[in-house]
Amino acid sequence: MEKTYAGIIQRWLVVESQKRRELRFKTSGKKMKKEEVEAQKNSGN
Repeated sequence: MEKTYAGIIQRWLVVESQKRRELRFKTSGKKMKKEEVEAQKNSGN
């Protein structure tokens, strides 16, 4: 990713550890499941 600040190109590198990545996938899975349950409740099923 590149951004410009005061006419100077700045490059950014995002680094994520393996453990952090696994946690992100785990929590996003829980969030999706929760949203699915809420959608079912709201649809009357």
